[in-house]
Amino acid sequence: MKKLFALLLALAISPVSVALADAPAASQELLWASDGEANVPYVFHDPAHESQMTGFEYELVNEIAARMHRKAKFIQNDWDGLIPGLSRGLYGMVLDGIEMTPEHKAAV
Repeated sequence: MKKLFALLLALAISPVSVALADAPAASQELLWASDGEANVPYVFHDPAHESQMTGFEYELVNEIAARMHRKAKFIQNDWDGLIPGLSRGLYGMVLDGIEMTPEHKAAV
């Protein structure tokens, strides 16, 4: 389990460091996107507090942001729009169980 977590963390941080390399140093927000409507149990609206997000990937990105001394800011996007939004610079990273396929690697 620790190896899986380390792999997921490495995969999550790699694109972030590349995406943030050109970001202004003054930016304190780590903009990230997921489909919070269809990604249970990874990222979803907390049933007890519908305006708040929860889930494994939500906790993971908050830990990444804390280690970068930034505040994570969630941006909702539908599954089909996640990589195009990343390519357009709408956010710095995507966490949504996206597999590392040749097509996804080429797009990002």
